[in-house]
Amino acid sequence: MQRKLKNSAMKRVAFVGPSGSGKTELTQAVASVLQKKSTKTAVIRQDSYYLGKKRMPEYLAAQNNFDHPAGIEWELLKRHVYCLQAETVYVPVYDFGIHERSETESKIVEPPDVLLLEGHLLLSEGDPHLTELMEIMDLVVYVDATPDECLARRLERDIKPERGCRRPEDILQQWRSTVAPMHARYVAKNKSLADIRVNNGKSMEQLLALAKFFAGGILDLPARNASIELFDNAASL
Repeated sequence: MQRKLKNSAMKRVAFVGPSGSGKTELTQAVASVLQKKSTKTAVIRQDSYYLGKKRMPEYLAAQNNFDHPAGIEWELLKRHVYCLQAETVYVPVYDFGIHERSETESKIVEPPDVLLLEGHLLLSEGDPHLTELMEIMDLVVYVDATPDECLARRLERDIKPERGCRRPEDILQQWRSTVAPMHARYVAKNKSLADIRVNNGKSMEQLLALAKFFAGGILDLPARNASIELFDNAASL
C-alpha cells in the first residue's frame, strides 16, 4: 500500500482483520503498554462510526447487514484522524442494542502521541475517504485468526449487555449471512496490503507478547514498504 508522507509527530497505527480475531483486545493491550511508557495514546474504533439503521443504505438496513463498508461514515472518521494532529474531537457513541448512535453522548479524544485505529473493515475498497485514511497510516497490522476462533469470540462477546444480550442462534445466523461473506468479499483479499500480519491465538501470554512487541517499536516504526509475517509467537522474532 502506498503511504503518503506526513509532517506530523502523531504516529498512526491501524489494526484490522476479521471480526472476532482479537483486534480490540490487542489494540487495548498495546495502548496499555504505551501508556505505561508515558506515551499519550488514544484508541479510536471503527464501530463508533456506524451510520445506524436510520442513516445506512436501505438495502443494508433491510438485510441487517452491519458488515458492509457502506454502513460506516468514513468521511467523519478520516476528518477526526486528521484533526487529532492538533485538535480535540468528539467521537460518536454507538449503541449495539438499538443499532443507532447516541444522540446525547460522545467520547472526548484529545491529540495523542500515538493514535491506534481499530476495525474489521479498514482494508475495504471503494470509498475514497477510507482509501485516503489508510494511506496516512504509519503502520497497518492485520490481526488474523481461524474462522472457528473468530466465531467463538463473537458468541462470547455478543451475548453481553453492551452488545444487546443477543441470542446465540441469532449471532450464528448473522455470522453466516453477513459477517463471513462480507469479510471474504471486502477484507480478506486485501490482507497482503498490511505491513505486518499476525496470527492471534487464544493465549493471553501470546497476546501480551504481541502487545509488548508492537509497543516497543511503535515510536520507531519500520519502513513503509516493509511487510513482515508473524505467526504463533511474536517472541520468535
